[in-house]
Amino acid sequence: MMTTAPNATSTGRILLAALLFAFALLMGGCDNRVTYENFQKIKIGMDLTEVEDILGRGDLQDKAGGANLGQFGLPSRAAESNVDVYVWDDGSAQIIVEFIDYKVVASYQRGL
Repeated sequence: MMTTAPNATSTGRILLAALLFAFALLMGGCDNRVTYENFQKIKIGMDLTEVEDILGRGDLQDKAGGANLGQFGLPSRAAESNVDVYVWDDGSAQIIVEFIDYKVVASYQRGL
């Protein structure tokens, strides 16, 4: 019984295909929702669930009157009660949304 070694060209093609497949899988997981187009979809009165349907899950920055949007160089309704500030950040841009009783009262963007 005689066996032959795989040819270098076919091995290279298999390796290239595997690398391309791995890259495609990684890129499929990169779903950047922090875009200007998505920012424009956020409207006053939307509830948190509607915003998260557009942007994904946000990070609660502050709750119930303790919001400090000054760190973002933005005005805030922090003195009002029931204020929640959520931030969506992709590393270079941010969407910041203020909610009162889980309804949008203001939205801001930086770097979009």
